[in-house]
Amino acid sequence: MGDNPDELVRKAHSKLTPGFLGKMFSSKESRQEEATDLLTSAANIYKIRKDWKKAGETYEEIARLEVEQGGNTAYVHYQNAAHCFSFVDKVKSNQMLDAAIESCVKVGKYMQAGKTAQRIATECEENFDYPNAIDKYKKAAEYFAMESQNTKSMQQQCLLKVADLMCISNHKDMFTEAPKIYEKLGMQYLTVPLLKSSAKDMFFKNVMCYVAKKDEVTAEVNLKKYLLEDPTFDDTRDSKFLKAVIKCITEPYDVEGFRKEVQSYKTVRELDKWKLNMFALAIKNIEKDDMEEIL
Repeated sequence: MGDNPDELVRKAHSKLTPGFLGKMFSSKESRQEEATDLLTSAANIYKIRKDWKKAGETYEEIARLEVEQGGNTAYVHYQNAAHCFSFVDKVKSNQMLDAAIESCVKVGKYMQAGKTAQRIATECEENFDYPNAIDKYKKAAEYFAMESQNTKSMQQQCLLKVADLMCISNHKDMFTEAPKIYEKLGMQYLTVPLLKSSAKDMFFKNVMCYVAKKDEVTAEVNLKKYLLEDPTFDDTRDSKFLKAVIKCITEPYDVEGFRKEVQSYKTVRELDKWKLNMFALAIKNIEKDDMEEIL
């Protein structure tokens, strides 16, 4: 590893822009191949030296060469570039991941595209960038759905993230798209013995979306439907809670009754971020309508 990486890059560039004799005695393909080898050596040395910017730039150049040569592994080099840039330039790192996704899709590597989109989504979620996280989780789910391998569970995980983040962040589509996702997942889980118990969670979330929206009619209709689909859901704390709060959002509204139900519910169920936000929205909507009636 005593080689000078800058010199290796210079040699690679000279291979890519040869003089008259260079073009005469070697093909473009062979020159590009030699340049790729030189750039790969340089990138590895930069990486070892933790010169992250130059390493990222070099991997990016390798990826572009791979695309030019019609190869199908450019996404690997874009991912390497993203890793290196992640230490010095987060924006550039995400650009490289987007390029990796595009490269994967072009060569039909949908599993890899989905995993990369999911990786970006997770980082966005951790940074509370919910709009971009939702968008990337959606994309990941789409790519997993396009994969011929068994990726249904990965698709379901991403769709659940989409719905949950919509509800947590008060996304504009939280009352239209999220309930549909919960119902779809719930019905799918019912058909898989190992996931059947998780269907109840999806049904609870679907109905709770309509409770938060103060749509008591749809909430009640859906709850009855899910109790028919899964009779075991009826004798649960979640089901009993939903039945009680649906009454609270039905005229005459009962804000205090809703609060008491929440207090009772939280003695047996943990109130995570999702539940806290949805319960708060429901109370806010009841109080708003209650005040309008008084005025």
